[in-house]
Amino acid sequence: DQPAPFLRLDLVRTPQGFKVIDINLTRPAGLGDYLTLDHLYKRLGSAHQFPTGEVFSGTVRNCFEQWMEYRGSYGKARIAILLAETAGDWHNFQALATALREQTWVDSVDVVATVKAITDGDYNCVIRGRVKFGHPQFIQLLALPTDRFCVISPLGWRFLGNKYWFVALRDPALRGLFAKRLSERELAILDRAIPETGVLSGNMVVFPDRTVPLSSLTRKEWVLKP
Repeated sequence: DQPAPFLRLDLVRTPQGFKVIDINLTRPAGLGDYLTLDHLYKRLGSAHQFPTGEVFSGTVRNCFEQWMEYRGSYGKARIAILLAETAGDWHNFQALATALREQTWVDSVDVVATVKAITDGDYNCVIRGRVKFGHPQFIQLLALPTDRFCVISPLGWRFLGNKYWFVALRDPALRGLFAKRLSERELAILDRAIPETGVLSGNMVVFPDRTVPLSSLTRKEWVLKP
């Protein structure tokens, strides 16, 4: 029931608070760095601590155990983290692998560079690194039998990562639909966190409530994203 277990937000800090400018879903990028910082904060006796390792391991365990329940069998996780040796996330995932090895429900954790290294006898759970649509190994990863391998994150389109959500959340025509699913408090959080967003169309920017020339927007006050 976690279609996006590793949801990450790109934020910018403004005088009005943090604003979300992107939603990422593929992999737990940067989390190992925070885990390292948590260890350092703890050693220094700092109050700035967050149970990063526990949250990450708990998320992986929840996904794995739901997959095992779906299969009707039980056992320990034998995890392969799929990540090229030259990937920028290498040290990040090494830290996460160490956190997973400390868990009683985990039998083993290895960082592997190719899908071909993932075999039934060695692994039953795969955490993908920077392997997504367009990657040379993505088709091979997609071909792994889902009854024998629990793949985290799921290999679907980045539905929740589509930036049209930013426009839709501000669209008066859709506001009632979101209000049926979210509380007033949740809507208020989104209103504060999601900046005003428009769609670039030629030399014009189409906002939910108006259309303005692109040249009328001050460059330093706006972010342009594909």
